[in-house]
Order: sequence, then C-alpha cells, then structure tokens
Amino acid sequence: MYKFFALLAAICLAGIGVASSTMAANVGELGFTLSGTDRVDRVQLTLRDGRRSGMHSSSSYRPNELAGLNTDALRAGSGAIGFALVRDAGRVDCRGAAQRAGHAGGQCDFKADPRFAALLASRGIEAPDEEEALGLTLVGATSALVNAVADAGYTRVSADDLTGLAALGVTPAYIGELARGGYKPANVGDLLAFKALDISPSYVAALGRQGYGRIPASELIQLKALDITPEFIRGFREAGYPALPVATLIQAKALNVTPEFVRSLRPPQSSRLSADELIRLKVAGLMP
Repeated sequence: MYKFFALLAAICLAGIGVASSTMAANVGELGFTLSGTDRVDRVQLTLRDGRRSGMHSSSSYRPNELAGLNTDALRAGSGAIGFALVRDAGRVDCRGAAQRAGHAGGQCDFKADPRFAALLASRGIEAPDEEEALGLTLVGATSALVNAVADAGYTRVSADDLTGLAALGVTPAYIGELARGGYKPANVGDLLAFKALDISPSYVAALGRQGYGRIPASELIQLKALDITPEFIRGFREAGYPALPVATLIQAKALNVTPEFVRSLRPPQSSRLSADELIRLKVAGLMP
C-alpha cells in the first residue's frame, strides 16, 4: 500500500513524478471515512491501510460514482452506509455506518478486475500487482487510456505510468489532439510532464506560429514551466529581437529580462546590444 501512497504524493508535489517498485504487494483490509465537501455534488472518500497507520488516499467523487450510496443517510448522520467504486481496473466495496451529519466510516475490500490485467498484458504492459491495481482503480484508469497509449506507440509503460497519466487527467482525446497537431511526446515521462504543465495542442500551435514549431519536447517543457508565452516571444520580436534561440528565451525569462524591460532602456544604453549581452549585463548586476 505504501507504494501507491508514495505515487500519489509524487504526483501532487512534483506534478510529473511517479513511484515504482519491483516488489509485489497485496492490499489488506482498508478503512474508510466519507464526508461531505464544500460542493454539494462531491463527497470526499479517504481510504486507510490498516497495516500502516497514517498511510492513506483521499479523493473527491460525485455521489453517483459510489454505487449504492445513501446520500440521505450520510447527510442525516444516521443509518448504515454502503457503496462500491467500480472502475475498469477493479472495484472497492465499502460498508459501515454514518457517524454524524455528513460523516461516515467503516471498512472496504478491493478486488482487481482480471480483464483489465489481461488487457495490459495484451498491450505489452506488465500486469499490475494488487496494490498497483488499487491505484489504477482509484484514479480511474480506463481501458480506453491503455489502448490510446499503446496505439500511440509508447513502449516500456508501467502500471505506475498509467496511474500517473490517469491521475493527471490524460485522456485518449488529449493524446490524439497532440498527435494531430503534429506533436507527440517521445516517451511517457514527457507525456506526463506535458499534462502536468498543461501543454495543450493550442499552446504548441501558437508557438509554431511564432516560429517555434517542432522544437524538442525538453525545450517545450522548459518554455511552459517558465510560463513563456507566444506573447512574450512576440514582444521580443517587436522590440527588435526576432527569432531568439529557445535557450536565450529561457535565460531571459529566468532573469526577468522581459520585452518591457528592453523597451525601457534608453539609447545609448540599449544601442546594438544583443539579447545575450543584455542577459550577461543582467547577470553581472550592471542593469536594473
């Protein structure tokens, strides 16, 4: 169970990281708490591994995603509570009781779906152990996602990779839109980074219109991570610095050398200074 919780922590903290392990793991008895949220259309489900105190997963769901949930009993804080989270990768069945208004608790069992494991094997992905299957279930990894990843030509994909993709909301449509836009990340790690940074097909296309089409994924990731927009690039062009190398754009943004800063310089200070010279002066502290 620890591996799955480490995976979720990595996704939340790093945005693109996923944990991995070669040790098979079985899921023990799970405890659950269920509570209302600030949104009337969501409930918060927290699962805890009884074998490791403090290790838990917490996610919000629409009530209709938890089959059989008596929302009236949950709101009233009285009566038995039972529900099932049924996904392609498996199902979590929970039973317990309402404890107070808007809160319930009890125990859950998990059962992996062998059809999902068989699909993974047929697409060249190692079958998940029970712990990995639980992770895939909780984040809602689908058969459609598995097929889209395989059809796009990604290789050496692990169950942890699929968990990360599903947790970040990567969909078959997203993968297809990138491909139709003429850009496909070279590996699953880059695909995770693309989605974590919200690199959309429209962003890629907008960079292309500024003369930065077909750039390596690593450069595209750096541009988006620094929030270098097409407008930022166009601003340099309008300030007299066309077609700057990606590395120069990255240095400029990191050092706050912006088009506005360049335009604020008065001759002769700005006369005939290249972008690289502006950056070197900024690094040396010779410019504000």
